[in-house]
Amino acid sequence: MSTATPPTAAPEPVPAPVVVTAERQSIPQIVAQALADVSALVRLEIELARTELSEQAKQGAAGFALFIVAAFLAFLASILLSFAAVYGLAEVMPVWAAFLVVAGVYLVLGAVFVLIGRSRVQRLRGPEKAQRQLELTKQALRPNP
Repeated sequence: MSTATPPTAAPEPVPAPVVVTAERQSIPQIVAQALADVSALVRLEIELARTELSEQAKQGAAGFALFIVAAFLAFLASILLSFAAVYGLAEVMPVWAAFLVVAGVYLVLGAVFVLIGRSRVQRLRGPEKAQRQLELTKQALRPNP
Protein backbone atom coordinates (compact mmCIF):
# COMPACT_ATOMS: atom_id res chain seq x y z
CA MET A 1 0.00 0.00 0.00
CA SER A 2 1.30 3.39 -0.91
CA THR A 3 0.83 6.34 1.41
CA ALA A 4 1.46 9.02 -1.15
CA THR A 5 0.29 12.46 -0.19
CA PRO A 6 -2.06 14.19 -2.59
CA PRO A 7 -0.40 16.81 -4.76
CA THR A 8 -0.85 20.36 -3.57
CA ALA A 9 -1.16 23.33 -5.85
CA ALA A 10 2.17 25.05 -6.14
CA PRO A 11 2.16 28.83 -5.73
CA GLU A 12 2.30 30.85 -8.91
CA PRO A 13 5.86 31.41 -10.04
CA VAL A 14 6.91 34.98 -9.48
CA PRO A 15 8.64 36.50 -12.45
CA ALA A 16 12.25 37.36 -11.80
CA PRO A 17 12.88 41.09 -11.56
CA VAL A 18 14.29 42.60 -14.67
CA VAL A 19 17.68 44.05 -13.90
CA VAL A 20 18.60 46.95 -16.12
CA THR A 21 21.27 49.47 -15.34
CA ALA A 22 19.97 52.69 -13.82
CA GLU A 23 21.26 54.85 -16.64
CA ARG A 24 19.15 53.00 -19.23
CA GLN A 25 15.86 53.06 -17.27
CA SER A 26 13.48 55.94 -17.48
CA ILE A 27 11.45 57.08 -14.52
CA PRO A 28 8.24 55.49 -15.87
CA GLN A 29 10.11 52.19 -16.25
CA ILE A 30 11.38 52.39 -12.69
CA VAL A 31 7.88 53.17 -11.40
CA ALA A 32 6.39 50.33 -13.46
CA GLN A 33 9.01 47.90 -12.14
CA ALA A 34 8.40 49.04 -8.56
CA LEU A 35 4.65 48.54 -8.99
CA ALA A 36 5.23 45.09 -10.46
CA ASP A 37 7.50 44.18 -7.53
CA VAL A 38 4.97 45.44 -4.98
CA SER A 39 2.20 43.53 -6.77
CA ALA A 40 4.26 40.32 -6.67
CA LEU A 41 5.04 40.90 -2.99
CA VAL A 42 1.37 41.41 -2.15
CA ARG A 43 0.43 38.21 -4.05
CA LEU A 44 3.04 36.26 -2.10
CA GLU A 45 1.83 37.68 1.22
CA ILE A 46 -1.75 36.74 0.35
CA GLU A 47 -0.59 33.21 -0.50
CA LEU A 48 1.26 33.00 2.83
CA ALA A 49 -1.85 34.11 4.73
CA ARG A 50 -3.99 31.61 2.81
CA THR A 51 -1.58 28.79 3.63
CA GLU A 52 -1.47 29.70 7.32
CA LEU A 53 -5.25 29.99 7.58
CA SER A 54 -5.65 26.63 5.87
CA GLU A 55 -3.37 25.00 8.45
CA GLN A 56 -5.22 26.70 11.30
CA ALA A 57 -8.56 25.51 9.87
CA LYS A 58 -7.29 21.92 9.83
CA GLN A 59 -6.27 22.16 13.49
CA GLY A 60 -9.60 23.71 14.40
CA ALA A 61 -11.51 20.99 12.55
CA ALA A 62 -9.57 18.33 14.45
CA GLY A 63 -10.51 19.99 17.76
CA PHE A 64 -14.19 20.17 16.82
CA ALA A 65 -14.14 16.57 15.58
CA LEU A 66 -12.89 15.53 19.01
CA PHE A 67 -15.86 17.35 20.55
CA ILE A 68 -18.24 15.38 18.35
CA VAL A 69 -16.58 12.01 18.94
CA ALA A 70 -16.41 12.57 22.69
CA ALA A 71 -20.07 13.57 22.84
CA PHE A 72 -21.21 10.57 20.80
CA LEU A 73 -19.19 8.07 22.83
CA ALA A 74 -20.29 9.62 26.08
CA PHE A 75 -23.91 9.38 24.98
CA LEU A 76 -23.67 5.70 24.06
CA ALA A 77 -21.73 4.77 27.15
CA SER A 78 -23.98 6.76 29.42
CA ILE A 79 -27.04 4.84 28.28
CA LEU A 80 -25.52 1.46 28.98
CA LEU A 81 -23.51 2.34 32.04
CA SER A 82 -26.26 4.38 33.61
CA PHE A 83 -28.57 1.45 33.95
CA ALA A 84 -25.79 -0.81 35.23
CA ALA A 85 -24.66 1.80 37.77
CA VAL A 86 -28.17 2.56 38.93
CA TYR A 87 -28.96 -1.11 39.45
CA GLY A 88 -25.69 -1.56 41.34
CA LEU A 89 -26.26 1.49 43.55
CA ALA A 90 -29.89 0.52 44.14
CA GLU A 91 -28.56 -2.29 46.32
CA VAL A 92 -27.27 0.24 48.90
CA MET A 93 -29.55 3.27 48.41
CA PRO A 94 -32.95 4.17 47.04
CA VAL A 95 -33.31 3.98 43.25
CA TRP A 96 -33.96 7.73 42.90
CA ALA A 97 -30.69 8.53 44.73
CA ALA A 98 -28.80 6.07 42.53
CA PHE A 99 -30.09 7.88 39.42
CA LEU A 100 -28.91 11.23 40.85
CA VAL A 101 -25.42 9.91 41.61
CA VAL A 102 -25.03 8.46 38.11
CA ALA A 103 -26.27 11.68 36.49
CA GLY A 104 -23.77 13.71 38.54
CA VAL A 105 -20.87 11.52 37.42
CA TYR A 106 -21.82 12.00 33.77
CA LEU A 107 -22.06 15.75 34.20
CA VAL A 108 -18.50 15.83 35.57
CA LEU A 109 -17.23 13.72 32.66
CA GLY A 110 -18.98 16.00 30.19
CA ALA A 111 -17.34 19.05 31.76
CA VAL A 112 -13.90 17.44 31.40
CA PHE A 113 -14.46 16.83 27.67
CA VAL A 114 -15.64 20.41 27.18
CA LEU A 115 -12.49 21.75 28.88
CA ILE A 116 -10.22 19.58 26.72
CA GLY A 117 -11.98 20.67 23.53
CA ARG A 118 -11.94 24.33 24.55
CA SER A 119 -8.20 24.22 25.16
CA ARG A 120 -7.63 22.84 21.66
CA VAL A 121 -9.80 25.52 20.08
CA GLN A 122 -8.05 28.29 22.08
CA ARG A 123 -4.70 27.27 20.57
CA LEU A 124 -5.83 28.61 17.20
CA ARG A 125 -4.22 31.83 16.07
CA GLY A 126 -4.44 33.94 12.97
CA PRO A 127 -1.87 34.06 10.20
CA GLU A 128 0.99 35.36 12.34
CA LYS A 129 3.74 35.09 9.72
CA ALA A 130 1.66 36.92 7.13
CA GLN A 131 0.82 39.68 9.63
CA ARG A 132 4.51 40.11 10.53
CA GLN A 133 5.47 40.18 6.86
CA LEU A 134 2.77 42.75 6.13
CA GLU A 135 4.14 45.01 8.87
CA LEU A 136 7.66 44.68 7.46
CA THR A 137 6.36 45.55 4.00
CA LYS A 138 4.51 48.61 5.34
CA GLN A 139 7.69 49.80 7.04
CA ALA A 140 9.75 49.24 3.91
CA LEU A 141 7.29 51.15 1.71
CA ARG A 142 6.99 54.17 4.03
CA PRO A 143 8.89 57.17 2.81
CA ASN A 144 11.87 57.92 4.97
CA PRO A 145 12.10 61.57 6.14
